Amino acid sequence: YEYINLSVAARKMASDIHSFKIKEGDRFIEEGEKCLKTSFFKWTPNHEGAAQAFSRAGLSYKMGKAYQKAESAYVKSSESHLIANSLFYSAKALEDAAGVCKESKKFDQAVSYLKQASAQYSENGNPDTAGMVMEKAAKTMEQSEPDKAAVLYLEVAELHGSEEKYREASNTLRKALSMFVRSKSFPDAIRTANRLERTYRQLQGWQNIHQVVAVKVLLHLHSGAVAEANQVYNEAFSVAGFDSSDEAAVVERLLVAFGEGDEEEIVKCTTNPVYKCMDNDVAKLAKSLKASVIDLNAAPPPSARPQLHTVDKPTATNQKLSEEDQRAQLFTVTKTKQSAETKDNESGTSTTTPTAAEWTNSSGDDEVRSKLTPEVEQDRSDEETEEIVDDIN
Repeated sequence: YEYINLSVAARKMASDIHSFKIKEGDRFIEEGEKCLKTSFFKWTPNHEGAAQAFSRAGLSYKMGKAYQKAESAYVKSSESHLIANSLFYSAKALEDAAGVCKESKKFDQAVSYLKQASAQYSENGNPDTAGMVMEKAAKTMEQSEPDKAAVLYLEVAELHGSEEKYREASNTLRKALSMFVRSKSFPDAIRTANRLERTYRQLQGWQNIHQVVAVKVLLHLHSGAVAEANQVYNEAFSVAGFDSSDEAAVVERLLVAFGEGDEEEIVKCTTNPVYKCMDNDVAKLAKSLKASVIDLNAAPPPSARPQLHTVDKPTATNQKLSEEDQRAQLFTVTKTKQSAETKDNESGTSTTTPTAAEWTNSSGDDEVRSKLTPEVEQDRSDEETEEIVDDIN
């Protein structure tokens, strides 16, 4: 009974405190409105005094759990600061109003106030504070509406990018990417990943780009775009160190397993530390990847087997063409020498020299080919040239 009586007394005391704070807030509101009034001896309203009074009223209402009145008081304080050309304190009052809205579970209104505050901070020349406030707004929406939170994070990244703070921008883009993944907005997630990759290139963060490539491949596979996943993998070899990275090995195995419908190998790849150590939302998405995303019984999709980057080797056809070119070149030299001999010969007789086509169609082609190697020198003596022509004839 004593415990019950103490609980009742505590509740009554709290109620009395709330009532006292609410009445205190009413008095501050009256004081603020009095500052805004004009009279015969007071020609201009005192907006600074009114802003301070409204701010105190908002604090009193908040302590009294009168959240609606507190929100209204903070908004009035912001308006008075704005009229007094005090953008910083106007934005600060809007932040307080957003905090009250969060207490009363009015998240949309809280985000609206925070966005206004961020704009005023930017206008006042405080981009860092503006970014922090926008991040606070995004964090407010993470649980209820992750897609809207992602859009806010993108706006924060834009602010950081305009100030060339690429490291802060990359951190914010990672948060936006996680929010798009959580909301299953894969096209937006892929665009954000591309933007994140460009930011990492500014920082020369090659290892981070390797991770982004692995995420992009995962997103394309979840979307059923196997060809695009292969393209991302192949283009990643232009990034420094990707060919010898863990990400390249895991992504290659994943693409092959996905193309073959090997569920067991897919599980091994998606539970690899490459994916397991990423952000929680990306790691969960990797675990949920199944080969059944694409109907394997339907028309076969583009091959998921990655293209290996090897140097082209000369084929037998190319070797044959090379030998024919060498043979034709040798005949050109021979014909030139014989033409010179014909001009110098007083008898005016000439020797008929077969053409390159005749060399090719000759019945003794195998014998000539065995004799004509790349090591044959072009400055053969006249006797050697005549022996070759006699063999062909």
